[in-house]
Formats: sequence, C-alpha cells, structure tokens
Amino acid sequence: MYPSHNDYVLTLRSTLIRFPFLREKYGSGYDALLESLKNKFKKERKPLINLEEVSKMKEKYSVRHSGRKRGCEIEEVCLQKRSCEQISLDSAEDLRSILQHIEILQQEHHKARPNFDIIQQRLNRTKTYRQHYIQNHTTAEVLEEFPCLMRPNLLLGEMKRIHQIDIDKAILTKMGELAPKLIEKAPKGALKDICLQTLQLCEDEQEKKAQMVNAAIVLLPSVFKENASFLFVNDQEPISPTPTIVVTGSNPLSSTEVAVKMDGCNMILDDGSIDISLALAVFFCLFHVYDVQYPKPLRKTMAFLEAFVFEMKSAVPLTVQKLVSSLH
Repeated sequence: MYPSHNDYVLTLRSTLIRFPFLREKYGSGYDALLESLKNKFKKERKPLINLEEVSKMKEKYSVRHSGRKRGCEIEEVCLQKRSCEQISLDSAEDLRSILQHIEILQQEHHKARPNFDIIQQRLNRTKTYRQHYIQNHTTAEVLEEFPCLMRPNLLLGEMKRIHQIDIDKAILTKMGELAPKLIEKAPKGALKDICLQTLQLCEDEQEKKAQMVNAAIVLLPSVFKENASFLFVNDQEPISPTPTIVVTGSNPLSSTEVAVKMDGCNMILDDGSIDISLALAVFFCLFHVYDVQYPKPLRKTMAFLEAFVFEMKSAVPLTVQKLVSSLH
C-alpha cells in the first residue's frame, strides 16, 4: 500500500525495458511517470482513510492544516450539505470489491457505447459506499470517482432509488397540469413576455404543451417573488455553488445549450437533448443525490416542487398553500 522509492524505480525500469517508447527524453527517463505513479497510489488510498494503516501514515507524514480536506473537515463550506457521516460498505462487499466495481463503472462510462445494464448492476452494489463517498468528498472528486452520475438517466435512477419518485415523469405530468395557471399568475416582465411570444410561435399542440411546462418552470420563482437566479441564469456563471440551470441566449425556452452546474462543475453530459424540463429534473435530483441544502432565496419554490409536483411529504409554507389553492 505504501511502496518505497526503490519499489517505484524498479517497477518503472522494468516497464521501460518492456515498453521503451515510454522513455522520456530528459532527466532519468521516467520522472513524469514516477510522479504519475505516486499520484495514482495516493488516489487509490483516498477511500481507505478509515483503515488503521492509512490513518497512521497520514497522521505521521501529513503537515497539519495543509492539503485538501475532506468534506466533514472543512470549516468554511460553500456548498452546504445536510449531513456528514463515516464511510460504510455495502453488504457482501469489501473495499477491494468496491474498488473493482468503481473501476468497471469508469471503464463503461468512457466507452462509446456503454453497457447500462452493467453500470446499473455496479451502481446497485456500491450504493452505500457511494452515498458516504459523496458526503466526504468535493463535487469534483465525486465526478472523478463516479463520472457516470453525469448521465441524466442514471442520476434520475439514483433519485428514484432514494425517494421512489420518477422526477422527469412528475414534471411532465404535474407541471403540465399546473402550467397554464402558473404562467397566468406570474407577474408581468421581460421574461414573461419572451415566454408568451415563444408559445405563440409553437407550430403544434404537442410543442406548445412542452413549452408551457418550460415556461412555467422559469417563471415559477417570480410567482413566489423569489430570486430566479438561484434556479437558472442566462449567459453567465451561477451566483451560488448550489445546483443552477445555465442556458445560452436570452430565451431559455428556445436555447439549444442547456447545462446544470454545481460547485463550479458541469453536472451533466449535454448531447443536445437537454431542455428546461429535463434540466429541472437534474437540478432537483442533485440536491438529494448529493445531499445539498436548498438555497434560502428559493425556499418557497422548492417547497412547491416537493409538495405539489413530486408529492413528497414535507412542510409547506402557508403562502405556498394559498397559491396552490388559487390554482384550482
């Protein structure tokens, strides 16, 4: 687990004898390879922090208050998470098997045609470990370890596993029912004018129905007099580290480039098929899969989505209850 310098050197020299084309043209011929190999071992030891040997070595050789800290050790956290717990393993698994599952997940993710049955199987076998890994690592580290979570269908699957809710279906059905009244309730303004103009240009009823859902989504914070920038932004970086929909262009309903960012990271792979409604599904899932607290400036909007779109059992502010009553 902790190779000596000689172990590294002997390994690299043997490798260069077998693969001479890897030899560097400067220094010892393997300086960069040596650094990469050491970093690889460091990365593999990260999930093993609770093992006694790893913990002792970290305590012995690390410089106090230096280096990147794990989530539960950070004193000033930009991205507020709901809880932080110690690492735990799935039943019938050990760290060796967990790491093998993760390696297979990473390999499948990077294939041109990934086998989603294999991915889902390995996700199921690492769910407990993954949950604790998310709690104790930065967003960037989680995406590096589990890049498959950038695929919307797998992220939605995680949410369904946690809360037994089909988020995408709920948005299309529930928001579809409430959309006309929500658009009507939204206060006058430039964004509402853009949405109404876009709806008038729809060529058929199916397109209009889909765009009404998108319009209701972007106008939703204004219905509750909340800051829409905590839900989506146009042509700029998010103002908060919490999940935020990012669209290109002034019209979010017609934008062909829709992303979702969190903590400075792109959270979904965009294949050109992401619209506002799917982006909202990803946006909402991220709070629960990554266990992130809702932003306070969007409290009523999130309460509305939880209670009346996704039908989750949660406390609902009186103002939200009154508005929903007026929609029926």
